[in-house]
Amino acid sequence: MNGFKMCLQWRKLTKGDPMSSAIGQPSEGKESDGDTLSPKTRERHRRIKYLQTEKMAVQHSAEEGSNAKKKLDHNAKERVRRMKLNASYLALRSLLPNARRSKKKWSAPVIIDRVLEYIPELEDEVEKLTAKKQTIQSITKGKRTLNQNPCSELEGPTVSVNEVREGEVIIQICMARDKGEVFSNLVENVEGEGMSIASASTLSVCEERECHHLHIQMNGRFSLEADYIGVIKDKVVSWLCSFHGSSQV
Repeated sequence: MNGFKMCLQWRKLTKGDPMSSAIGQPSEGKESDGDTLSPKTRERHRRIKYLQTEKMAVQHSAEEGSNAKKKLDHNAKERVRRMKLNASYLALRSLLPNARRSKKKWSAPVIIDRVLEYIPELEDEVEKLTAKKQTIQSITKGKRTLNQNPCSELEGPTVSVNEVREGEVIIQICMARDKGEVFSNLVENVEGEGMSIASASTLSVCEERECHHLHIQMNGRFSLEADYIGVIKDKVVSWLCSFHGSSQV
């Protein structure tokens, strides 16, 4: 009885409540979620989906912009690299002979080929100039030795040797007047060295000095060294100094 009374009281309390009446009863038709949502909720869901779509679009656009920027940076660096390379080729071409006279535009392989051909020519030129420099240095050294000779302190003779052709020279000597002993001794020493005198002459310059000219021809006995002119000059100066010293005794 008590249980029956409680059931009656519960029915009275829940009578007219659609939610309570639906409890424990099977649904006649299942409604969709969209139909059960309120308009505000549906609008909120729609805005959320819109914002998510916008966010994805912005991210995609940012990725595309980053890739485009990287591509532009790469293209700019490549353009600068090629400009520097072309400038290097132009500078290299300017070093080649007759490059300015050519009106044609040389490609990079052509410039490289011309440079490879020109390098051996430069090496040969350097060798020739080095040999010429050494010859000039040896001649200059001989002149310094002559200027430091004691004969210069005693107003000694001045000697010059000029080559007419290979193996044939003219010796010019300006010295103080003598009685003929110095010149005759000089001729003997020249012939003693295996050189033949083609001609000889003497010219008075002033009362105290005179000039002697000797036309000398070499023969097999005299070695034609690379600087044989300097050797002859040193020998003549040495002979004259010895003659002068012996005459002072």
